[in-house]
Amino acid sequence: MEAYFAAHDRVCTPDTVNYRLQEIGARAGFEKTVSGSNLRMTFGKMLAEKGFDAEIVRRVMGFRDTNQGKEMAQRYFVLSEEHGNPPYYCGEKTDSGDPCRRTVFFPDSVCYHHE
Repeated sequence: MEAYFAAHDRVCTPDTVNYRLQEIGARAGFEKTVSGSNLRMTFGKMLAEKGFDAEIVRRVMGFRDTNQGKEMAQRYFVLSEEHGNPPYYCGEKTDSGDPCRRTVFFPDSVCYHHE
């Protein structure tokens, strides 16, 4: 067992992973570049489109339980909305008196800044 790990004991950098993913994508015939970032974004979008709760998406994607983490998870729902689902907006009054235009998950919800 030690011999195996000694022979395979090398650091895999993000560049190495992306290079290997590009090779795999090219062999599969993908026209677009495949990267770790693309795969992560696709996975998050798929969770949102499958109807998973925002809290579940946040936790699966590894975002902290903060307003910023919730906003980061919300982008996957926005991406899925750009592909055919209607966007919903917060609508709460901002400091300027205008309605908030942040996207939300459901028609009657408010964004995290107005909870």
